Amino acid sequence: MLRAALIHRYLAHGPGVSRAVHRALAAVSSRRKAVEFYWSAACPWSYVMAQQLDAVLGSADVPLVVRPVPLGAHDVNPEPALRVAHGPRDCAALAAFYDISFPDGAAEPGDALVARAQRTVVDTPSLARCIAAGRAVWGGDAAALDGLSLADESATREALASNAARQRAGGHYQTGSVRYLGEWFEGPMRLALVADRLRHAGGNNLGQPLRRRAEVDVTRAAPGTPLEIWFSFRSPYSYLAVHQIDQWRQRGETFAVALRPVLPMVMRGLAVPRAKKMYLVKDAAREARRLGIPFGRIADPVGDGARRCLAVCAAISSDGDTGRAFDFAVSAARGIWSEGIDVATDAGLERVAERAGLSRDDVHAGLADLPAGEALAETNRATLTGDLGLWGVPSFRVGDALTIWGQDRLDLVRHALSLGD
Repeated sequence: MLRAALIHRYLAHGPGVSRAVHRALAAVSSRRKAVEFYWSAACPWSYVMAQQLDAVLGSADVPLVVRPVPLGAHDVNPEPALRVAHGPRDCAALAAFYDISFPDGAAEPGDALVARAQRTVVDTPSLARCIAAGRAVWGGDAAALDGLSLADESATREALASNAARQRAGGHYQTGSVRYLGEWFEGPMRLALVADRLRHAGGNNLGQPLRRRAEVDVTRAAPGTPLEIWFSFRSPYSYLAVHQIDQWRQRGETFAVALRPVLPMVMRGLAVPRAKKMYLVKDAAREARRLGIPFGRIADPVGDGARRCLAVCAAISSDGDTGRAFDFAVSAARGIWSEGIDVATDAGLERVAERAGLSRDDVHAGLADLPAGEALAETNRATLTGDLGLWGVPSFRVGDALTIWGQDRLDLVRHALSLGD
């Protein structure tokens, strides 16, 4: 409990969180601080980010520094081939829902085209050049780069390496990211927070990113199609996702849920470097504050805690009904991520199970067969990577209508389920 209390104190008052950010903003509001954008031609999210940054900053007097970087190393992308294949699909899904340009069915770009695009942005590191290069790369139109000036290859290598080292030294690691006042924002779904920070700092004429299309092109599933959720008890984003989905049900929205729990990444032998761990938990805490979800009193379930929770899921869904497993996941995740409940103990596990409507017999049936939980997790992992082409959680499938990764994609999930906006 002491450890949970200390983590909660750090997340509530540590560097990079809301109070500290607002103090920093107040201190520097009279001195214009640059937004740093870490862009890569090989990263589809960088192309989307460039467009959305232009929407936010296009009419504002806010300094921006574009820093071209290579793709993140394998130590931060444990399934690099799956990530590369997923990126264009995800960006196309976002473009069908939001006012974003991205071609449907874009292919992985060739190395020569990426290298040329990197050189033209190193030569002229601006949003306009990022957008032009991204349009050429993801549209497969090498001729669109004709006439654009190029940095020489040696200068490009030096710039990419220098910018990557700067990013790592600053505590981050991924392309398609923004840094402002020491705070990191990864991916297009965080740009609304960047705009908020800039407004607090006195920025004027700022635009709004991610405007929903008047005619959304995301397919809707047939009535009765279940929402499948790939979930990990050790994932804070999984907690944020199931909490929000449970709120939909509490409001009376009707849909079937199928929980697909998996082992935590570290228990699957996938390394998670310290910089990534620190960013993820701080970003999750920031998202929880934005969403009004309790967060921060954490009891890490890695190891026995996760195994025991998986075993309970296997026991209560052995008849094929995973709805009870979803209820258990909501309660257990709340205990793990906001109440400091240690599910590796009988008392902790029984507490979260009882709150979900389970009995002690349900818990003991699970604990009597721990291998069944790991077998269930492995089956779900194989489906996640093999059928969905994904590796991270939370991931979602709504029949043939939508397959997507990330708790911040839930607006698309709601649309696919034909739920109210």
